Amino acid sequence: MTEAQNRQATANRDGFSEVWKTKAAEARIWSKVWLQAAAFFGAALAMTFLLPLLEDNPMVNAARESLIADLMQQDIPEHPEFKAPKIDYISVPEAGCESGYQHPFCAASGVASRTKIASLVRSASESAVKVLVIDAVPSDAPCDDGARQLLKSITAAVDAGKIAIMPRPLGEDGRPPVQFSTYFDICRGDPQISSEAENRIFYGQTTLEQVPPATGGVYGLMRTSAKVEMLIGPGESRIIKETPNVAIIAIIALKAGSPEKLRAIFDEAGLETRAYTTPAFGQATSRQQICDRTDEERSPLCAYPMDPDHTIRFRYGLDPNSNDTSVFYVVVESAVGATVRDQGDRNVDLNLIAADPWSSVDIHPTAIGRQAGGVILANQIYAGANGRLLEEMSGFKTWLVEAGSLALTAVAAALIAIFSMWLVAHARYKSSPADFDLSEWITWFWSVSIVVVSVAAAVGSWFLIRHEFVNGLISFAFLGVLLSFAKCVFLVERICEQIIEGLISSKFIGKAR
Repeated sequence: MTEAQNRQATANRDGFSEVWKTKAAEARIWSKVWLQAAAFFGAALAMTFLLPLLEDNPMVNAARESLIADLMQQDIPEHPEFKAPKIDYISVPEAGCESGYQHPFCAASGVASRTKIASLVRSASESAVKVLVIDAVPSDAPCDDGARQLLKSITAAVDAGKIAIMPRPLGEDGRPPVQFSTYFDICRGDPQISSEAENRIFYGQTTLEQVPPATGGVYGLMRTSAKVEMLIGPGESRIIKETPNVAIIAIIALKAGSPEKLRAIFDEAGLETRAYTTPAFGQATSRQQICDRTDEERSPLCAYPMDPDHTIRFRYGLDPNSNDTSVFYVVVESAVGATVRDQGDRNVDLNLIAADPWSSVDIHPTAIGRQAGGVILANQIYAGANGRLLEEMSGFKTWLVEAGSLALTAVAAALIAIFSMWLVAHARYKSSPADFDLSEWITWFWSVSIVVVSVAAAVGSWFLIRHEFVNGLISFAFLGVLLSFAKCVFLVERICEQIIEGLISSKFIGKAR
């Protein structure tokens, strides 16, 4: 560049600086743009105070649960994230499905044969695996040969030192729910059956909670314990006692190692795991933990809550349709014998005998689609053992995040609007040094800037949601996405209105001339 060109460029730059300062002062762009930013921040901040009111709003809850369901579906790894506990899911085929059947080509009836369950339990009792979960409760059918075989198999399992865990048969109506008859109850008095083994079984509840709590919600909350009306003894009066979740019994059983130690743990916690209770039972002397998390901030989530109303949201990590069977292996009936023999070599931690994963009856809506009850139970055990639990972020923390995001959005939009006006004014100055009026630009540039920044904020909120979810947190950050897009829609409508008004005005002005 020649010396003359340098002088000309300097003169142009100095000339534009003076023109910019003058026109900016005349249009008061700084005060007006910052006033727009302050108004946006104030209005949006006022909206954040409504967050606590929105927590119970059905539409907001539905939107949040839809988002969480999407995150859960994305979160299920192709290969299990953790390599323990290794669970063999021994599938109980429904009546009508032949041995070795292939889903869905069987005439499933929704009824599981007691004889088949008995055979699977007996096979599991010969396994090297210590923990055995039998996800079965008696139907209305009376004591028959199938029930007798099942009870003998269960007795063989506890005699072999297995930690046998079963769900309490509970009524669906009533709070607290009433415990119904166990398999031992329906065959009580039968000369072929000894009830002694029942005292060595661990009973828990498998209550699932819907979120949101309305028709059409998915089952995603695990109730850690529940108060149940259970009998003091066969044929005796009922008394309300607290019993833990089957999944939590299984998780702690993996650590306890023996039935005696496991029983002592729950007795000290005041949680009844026997079929029958006593009036004196229930004085807690210790607290339990359901997962091993060293992070001090998250440790309260892992501490076992002594509150029967407490629920935990868990993340799914096991998929029965996965080709990776290193952690979660669905065993069909025909393969049980061979599978049991090599469980020691495969270091299997837990046998779960449950309904066919593609059951026609024991199936429930979840965040990752319809799943069998046994599959949900397996995921609860896996999630609890590995700390794959989700904690609701406190309302105050959520409000701080939202307020901070809104403040950044307002400041960024104001700076972008002013800088954009400076760039366009500089370009206009080169062609026509004095032919621009900044006062007419403010609304346009602010509107476009806040739309751009709001979209960026929405994307940022989405990444924040994903980051929190990966770290086991759920917050109302998704509202930032909704508010940002709502603002975008409003501003785009406003811009369109101004364009239409401008076109109409110019048309009438042209006609008048």
